[in-house]
Amino acid sequence: MFFDNQIIFKNSLIASISHAIMTNKYPELSYEQSWDGMNLSLNNSEGVKGTITFTKECCVVAIRNDKSRKVLSGRKLQKALKKMPDHVQETATEETLQYLLVEGRKGKAPCVTSILWIDSEGIHLIKGLASKDIKAELQLLEGILLTDDKVTEYWKKYYEMDDAAVDLLMQLYEHKKDDFGAEITLTKEQQDIISEDAICEECKESLAELNIKLF
Repeated sequence: MFFDNQIIFKNSLIASISHAIMTNKYPELSYEQSWDGMNLSLNNSEGVKGTITFTKECCVVAIRNDKSRKVLSGRKLQKALKKMPDHVQETATEETLQYLLVEGRKGKAPCVTSILWIDSEGIHLIKGLASKDIKAELQLLEGILLTDDKVTEYWKKYYEMDDAAVDLLMQLYEHKKDDFGAEITLTKEQQDIISEDAICEECKESLAELNIKLF
């Protein structure tokens, strides 16, 4: 299956809007996804965390498996990063890796097990930047590395979304797919799909990260 950075972005958008809508029902899962600017951070609660940074040219993915004995950090990480194209290395250093910091003797520093990038030509994995457990680590992206016809169905099943919630998802996706930064204010009808009563703080925060405001 071929994936480019545009497919990854669209699938990530569907994943994160689904997450934001359904966090009101499952606030305990709010930690699983979060947006900061053009950075999407993921956490599977099983010791695997990752961040995807989106740029016009590509998206950079960094993953840390806390159960792995072999990690990339310090000089070893800096040496490995030099194998990447300059613009990818810059994005990884300035954005992606800043969400995967670990406290050490000299303060906080990036610590990962795998880094890859995806552009118009597909997924790029380079020896020295991908762990032996990369296939298992990529399960963190299992709801994103899907074909168009399967990604919505995946999240519908994952969150047990009803038809109204799926309709809201697609309405918001259509607004966001071509202008991610666009501000959206939900109508009363749209907000009632999330909840006709109170909306929890975790849900409000997830929506706000996507620049979606309540009625």
